[in-house]
Amino acid sequence: MDPIASISAIDVYGHRGVCNEAGKTPLYNQMMTGDAAEVVRQAVAVNVGLKQYVVIDPLRPAT
Repeated sequence: MDPIASISAIDVYGHRGVCNEAGKTPLYNQMMTGDAAEVVRQAVAVNVGLKQYVVIDPLRPAT
């Protein structure tokens, strides 16, 4: 096994849904598109525990 593969990632960032950003290439939009299953697949691939956080207002920790 490659030594780098034994290091766990600290996080994984993912978008859910379809990305169709104006001015971006089709490849960019394809790479930014994914459902929840894709985010989980990526998290598993880099050996990170999956937790989901939604921040409504970053200035109010209760949100």
